[in-house]
Amino acid sequence: MSEINKQYPQKKGLLVKQNEAGFVLVNDNGKSYATNEVIRDIWQLSDGTKSVDSIIQVTKSHHQSASVEAIESIFVKLSMADLISL
Repeated sequence: MSEINKQYPQKKGLLVKQNEAGFVLVNDNGKSYATNEVIRDIWQLSDGTKSVDSIIQVTKSHHQSASVEAIESIFVKLSMADLISL
């Protein structure tokens, strides 16, 4: 298990757009990021009360094609985009 899996991520920013093309997350600095359903779900589950490991399990149950490595990578990218704090 990676060190990241022990963290309790807290989402930051806003989900500002949902349409047939996807989702847009905007960080507190106003920078926007186009995302997909998996990323949106991970961001929404990041409420500070769930560990990365538990969010991975929930995400895999809803999106069977998502690998643990890919989901862990999403957490890192969301953190780098200032959309979650780890």
